[in-house]
Amino acid sequence: MITMHSQLSRYRLSAFLFTSILMFSQAQAFVVDALSFALEGAEKHVSEEGGYTLRKDFWQGSSESGEGQAIKHHLVKGNSYWFWVGTESDDTTMAIAVYDKKGTKSYEGKIEKGPNWIGTQVEVPKSGTYYIAFKITTKNKEEAHWAVAYAFK
Repeated sequence: MITMHSQLSRYRLSAFLFTSILMFSQAQAFVVDALSFALEGAEKHVSEEGGYTLRKDFWQGSSESGEGQAIKHHLVKGNSYWFWVGTESDDTTMAIAVYDKKGTKSYEGKIEKGPNWIGTQVEVPKSGTYYIAFKITTKNKEEAHWAVAYAFK
């Protein structure tokens, strides 16, 4: 026998699941947009003329406006890399730099910018762990969702 209490519980569960799915899909939309912008920066470098191989893996997240983030990655001497950070946030100021495992700014590479992305080319002096650090500052000081893509040759 179905009671009023069990019907109400089912209704609450359904409402909770619907809300959770809606929130998850919105969060995923931000990541897809951020990744799309990062890949926009990658486009000319991963073409036949550019010669870089785009990796399928990527990083994603969100941060407060102006908060620095860093991606830890093993880089190999002799390879050339590009890292691109994309965000769905409009009207931003973005910065990117590469540091070694000691926290020393280790490589000044070529930097390219677009309206919603920034990228840097990296050729490290020796193989090891490096940090690709970036900061996204939004005009309205709102949280920025981001994604980082990379390629190598």
